[in-house]
Amino acid sequence: MIKLQTTPVPKDTRAIADTEKLEQLYNLREREEVLQFIARYPFLVPLLLEAPDKIRHYFPDTPLILAVDIDPETVAGSEDGELVLLIPSSIDPDESVDLLLQMDADWWGNVEARAKDKMFINLGY
Repeated sequence: MIKLQTTPVPKDTRAIADTEKLEQLYNLREREEVLQFIARYPFLVPLLLEAPDKIRHYFPDTPLILAVDIDPETVAGSEDGELVLLIPSSIDPDESVDLLLQMDADWWGNVEARAKDKMFINLGY
């Protein structure tokens, strides 16, 4: 009798593909924490996949960072917090702020509601 060797198929191949794509687009600070947050709030994935193209219009060649921002006033281990998309701009700070405000007016302000208060974009390092 011949035995076939099989490889287990991940339960959610789309989630795995999304994770791989996000890791190509972003530097993840505290990787596991960021991925757990995104798994808890999967409605953020389409925004995260869309954002780099929109951001690059204003901040070309800027690496993007994802981190989880937990309010220190909340109870440890609570699910309160937000995903922050940081844009570490190397241009003049005043110009960076102007570009961020323009991006907000042109794009983010129109789609921000889809983030359901679980994500924001800011300048940072």
